Amino acid sequence: MTSTRYRRSSSAVMVPLPKKGLEIIPKATFILDRFHLGKRIREALPRDGSEEELWKAIEEGSWEEVEAFFRKMLSQKECSRERRKLKDLCTYLSCNWEGIQNARNSQVAVSAEAHKSLSSQLDSPIVPWAGGGKG
Repeated sequence: MTSTRYRRSSSAVMVPLPKKGLEIIPKATFILDRFHLGKRIREALPRDGSEEELWKAIEEGSWEEVEAFFRKMLSQKECSRERRKLKDLCTYLSCNWEGIQNARNSQVAVSAEAHKSLSSQLDSPIVPWAGGGKG
């Protein structure tokens, strides 16, 4: 399962770190990129075509359709583990709905993964080329 890093806000509510940046960077807009959204959807839903149905509701920008999707799916599931995954995904979408809508309505490209990768490379010590050959 995906781990999300959190930081305590002043109101003692846990706030995901990407959203914390909205308080720091003036005029910033939270955008939930499709990579992370898709990852969460794939982790929670069975491979039975339901993924496409949810994507359609998300792409239409209709929270009512998203809720209807979850009501239908939850009514079909008896396994508590499957129900928990669905509820967790619904909560995730609800908490990030603004960022999902911002992504739909934005012309801005998201490069968070590239920046994270570059940051980790810059933080790591210099490693010589494999085999110790000449540069």
